Amino acid sequence: MGIKYLSAFLIFALLTFDVHGSENILKKDWPTISKCYTCIQVQYRSLGFDIERSDVKKITLLDLTSPVLDLQLNSDKTKKGIAIVNLTPANLTEDFKSSGYFTELGIKTNRDFFEALGKDYPERHPGQIMRKVMEVDTAGDYIHYEKDGLDAFWIKSRNPSSQNVYLLIEGQTDVTLIGGAISPQILSQILSTLTISH
Repeated sequence: MGIKYLSAFLIFALLTFDVHGSENILKKDWPTISKCYTCIQVQYRSLGFDIERSDVKKITLLDLTSPVLDLQLNSDKTKKGIAIVNLTPANLTEDFKSSGYFTELGIKTNRDFFEALGKDYPERHPGQIMRKVMEVDTAGDYIHYEKDGLDAFWIKSRNPSSQNVYLLIEGQTDVTLIGGAISPQILSQILSTLTISH
């Protein structure tokens, strides 16, 4: 899912550039759709969303190191489905932070991190290394949705079955990753009906 940690490489690549990058992120309005009366609600941890009943083939909760919700959709010809997983800072950003990248780029929050991925940097700049590791540099688009304390960052891969959407909730250090064969229609359905329970 684009999170491959090579600590030695990250430390080697850390250079003291005085460049913070130019903006390269597409900002879009949070999706809204009309109420769905034929949908079922899917719950993962504190997140809930609706999805069209006819789209769902199978839902499985895999009890791994961190529970993974696996959605198999009828519309997914790749049969890779969609996986939803919780990522802690140790899973997602610890190697970047320990290598000094956060200090170099002034990153203090998850939102800072994902916004930094949406900028262009010189080769071997810490920001560019992060973009490569997270596969933003080869993505077709990098899209940011924002709404009332919620952020969704979509690393829109050129491979339809290898999409990554990161959901951030204000005040939380963990991030929810939605990965796999995510179409724009399915993502709009998820985001437009997203609820947070506390």
